[in-house]
Amino acid sequence: MNKIIILIVLVISATGIWSQEVKKPTSMTRKEKKELELDKEYQMNKSILDNRDFVLEANYLQDKLGNRSFVNSVINFIAVDSVTAIIQVGSDYHNGPKGVG
Repeated sequence: MNKIIILIVLVISATGIWSQEVKKPTSMTRKEKKELELDKEYQMNKSILDNRDFVLEANYLQDKLGNRSFVNSVINFIAVDSVTAIIQVGSDYHNGPKGVG
């Protein structure tokens, strides 16, 4: 009787060991994901600067004394297109000399 109980215990423990599979982690760690994301962003920014094709929108304008005026980013921007650059500054309250604002 003792031999049967020992045999059953051995069989149960052996099947438990064989049923476990070693799984390789397929998901990336947070650090790897962050590094990959930063690398993609770097490559995108590098290509934009190399092609010289971008728009910088202004949220505020600052004078020499450091006084800031918050402005509309749709009207106030700097646009660069390979050989041409445009700087536009305007106001929401009234039209300027060129009709901007």
